[in-house]
Amino acid sequence: MDEAAVEVFAVMLNLSCTPSQTIPTRFSPPESIITRPYLTARVNFQGTLDGACTVQCSKETAAELTATLTGRNPGDIPDTLCADTAGELCNMIAGSWKIRQHPEQAAYTLSCPTVKTIVSDAFHHPARRFRETVTLLYRVADHPITVNLAFI
Repeated sequence: MDEAAVEVFAVMLNLSCTPSQTIPTRFSPPESIITRPYLTARVNFQGTLDGACTVQCSKETAAELTATLTGRNPGDIPDTLCADTAGELCNMIAGSWKIRQHPEQAAYTLSCPTVKTIVSDAFHHPARRFRETVTLLYRVADHPITVNLAFI
């Protein structure tokens, strides 16, 4: 996953991405490392592997990344454009991670990204149990980004 995230931020935004932390957990989704996430983008995968990839970031981070991508002033970025950026980053990270899997393991499909703009642990669904979740924290242009891989 680290290679996938580093590649996506370098190619899409020409920004360095530094892995900061990896937190493996079992049997329950972890609490977000970002204390008050603004955007949570999610891409589900189904097939030989079932689960989801989520990307979380603060409003400030979302605006800065969107400004870098579009060349606009961060203060002039509408929330909908920040959401589109988060969704595309999640989609690209999940896809980049998928192509790094062994062909037999990568026999799964990715959903279109969905994005929620809320201040909570978005997409947590109490009826859905994850067998294992791995949380990765990255620093992109000195902003924290959380990536979660959850397996059913």
